[in-house]
Amino acid sequence: MKKKLVFFTVISCFLSLNTIAQLSNNISGLIQDANGVPISYVNVGIVGTSTGTVSKEDGSYRLFFKENVHQNDTVRFSIIGYKSQSFLIKEMQDQQTIVLEEGVVALSEVVVRPQLSNQKIIGRSKIKGNRNVNFSIAKKPRQNLGSEIGKKFKVKNKPTQIQSLSFYVRSNNFSAAKFRISFYSVKKNMPDKHLTDQDIIVAVDEKKTGWIEVDLSTYNIFTNNDFIATIQWIDSSEDGKRLALPIRFPVFGKKHYYKFGSQAKWKRYKNMSISMRVGLGY
Repeated sequence: MKKKLVFFTVISCFLSLNTIAQLSNNISGLIQDANGVPISYVNVGIVGTSTGTVSKEDGSYRLFFKENVHQNDTVRFSIIGYKSQSFLIKEMQDQQTIVLEEGVVALSEVVVRPQLSNQKIIGRSKIKGNRNVNFSIAKKPRQNLGSEIGKKFKVKNKPTQIQSLSFYVRSNNFSAAKFRISFYSVKKNMPDKHLTDQDIIVAVDEKKTGWIEVDLSTYNIFTNNDFIATIQWIDSSEDGKRLALPIRFPVFGKKHYYKFGSQAKWKRYKNMSISMRVGLGY
């Protein structure tokens, strides 16, 4: 009887250790609002690191950890229109459903003129880049989701509407992919606050490459100052491995912004430029 008891105790300990091992390298669950409705494309990641991903359209997520992750590291869930939620990894082991409360995005006040008489397209239209910005990492499906790239645009000190955005895709073998377009104010030459209170999602299907044109005229995005436009990879089909944008280096006087994970800190690189342009109304 004692031998059987020892045997079952060993088995139980093994199962417990196995469960802990599984929990130590990933967490998963569902993100929803206060009414139980799933929230799509929420940024999920360890604060200040490149470990991050984005929830699927149905609100489900799975975040894989790297070897240097600690139980006291913080996982943050964030998306425009909702209050962010943060948890320690050790608190997440039994946390399957994350509930985000709706929040108000404070936008800068802009005086808008009744009519915009002038339109102008600015940015980089050349696509001959000697390097690529690679969104997809073939060996880590969906685990580079949330990576974000950006470009700064200068605006004269007067009310300006951001009417369109275009970016160039050099390589893409996904039958379906989605991007999130964001606009930030600039503080200390870095992205700061959002200029819009809603998500702007762009779908790219059938392995499309070339220029992707996004009409923003209905979003009423206005600013009086310089801004940073960004592209974030948030979803894709399971059949692809390559997704990249061209980048030019050196381009003296230009700046390239990159976030290596959905909750990572922004990095600024000098003398680099991606193929991105915006249409502005004055």
